[in-house]
Parts: sequence; structure tokens; C-alpha cells
Amino acid sequence: MSAAATGPLLHPTNEPNRGFHLNGSAQSGKTLTLLTAGSFWGGGPDGYIRSWRATANGLEGIACAHNDGFLPLDELGQVSAREAGQIGYMLANGVGKTRSGRNGIAPPVLHWRLVFMSSGEIGLADKMAEIGQRTHAGLEVRMIDVPANAGADHGVFEHLHGCADGATFAKGLKTAVFRYYGAAVRHYVELVSRIWKQEGDEFPAKLHEYCES
Repeated sequence: MSAAATGPLLHPTNEPNRGFHLNGSAQSGKTLTLLTAGSFWGGGPDGYIRSWRATANGLEGIACAHNDGFLPLDELGQVSAREAGQIGYMLANGVGKTRSGRNGIAPPVLHWRLVFMSSGEIGLADKMAEIGQRTHAGLEVRMIDVPANAGADHGVFEHLHGCADGATFAKGLKTAVFRYYGAAVRHYVELVSRIWKQEGDEFPAKLHEYCES
């Protein structure tokens, strides 16, 4: 949820795009985490979740649609290993591919700002290793691997908030997501806009100060 809320703050703080990859076994709560985070923005029952089963070209338009927001991508295993690294770089860099038009004039290059989160049973390094490639430091800091294991024997969940087990908590969380999706972002964006208007040019500095405190 915190990651989903950071998209609108990239522009005023001049921070780069960021990506996180939840890496873990099946039934660990990865997709539900994406669903919960995506529901911050709305998206109905699917929480705006998109599939990794796409090409880098196809995901350019999707990234633009999530500009200044949050993009959840499910199941890294569905994309080809050759495309995986390219997509990671592309989303983090926020710039689409330069193309030549039919008349020789290049169409406008797409740009976006966003935070993205993906899931998969394997990490990006393992995915690229399928074709003998390895991830470089530049990509690893742009798309950070996060184990989908909080160390509490409940998969990605650290606290069950009074529930008997992880399955019960997950069921309640999904019910809440379906009932309240999109409610948070309306108040959040309104609050950010109001504070930005009040603080004016001091708003970016105030945000940085808050993050460092």
C-alpha cells in the first residue's frame, strides 16, 4: 500500500521510477499483495493488475496509462527471459522506444513516471539465467527483489491481525479489497494536492525532509 501511494510523489521530489519484485513460492500471498496495492487506486476486483505476458512494446502504452501512479504486474514466469530485462529497464527508466514513422519522421516517444510491483515464483536474475544472461547492478537497483516471506510462517504476511491463520486473514483482506477499492486514492490525491498548494515551492523540500527524518 505504501509503494502504491508513492507514485504521485515522484514528480515533486524529482525521484526516479522504482520497481519491486515479490519472489516466492505459490500460495505465499504475492498476487493478493498486488491486488491489495492496486486496489488503492481502484481497478475493480482485479486491482488494475496487469500480466507480465506481454512485450516491451505492448507495455509502453500500459505504463503511460499508469503515469504518476502504480503498476502491478503479475507472474514474471509468463514473460520470455529475453524480454524480462528489457521491460525492467524500460519501466524503471520511464522512456519508451524511439521508432521511425512510415514517412521517416519519428513519432513522439512515450514517457511516464510510476512505481511498479511484480510477482513471480522466481527472481529476475533466475529468469534471465534461463538464456544465459545475468542482471547488472543498474537493473538490480531499479527493480529490487523482495522475498515474499515475512519470516512468520504466514508467507508474505507478517501479522494476522487477530485472524486464526493466514488463509482466514487473506480471505478477509480480499473481501475488503473488493468492497473498498479506489476509496483511498480519492482522499490521498486531494490531500497531496492541498498540501502542495499550501507549501508551494517548499513542498519538495518538505517531502525530502520528512523522508529523511
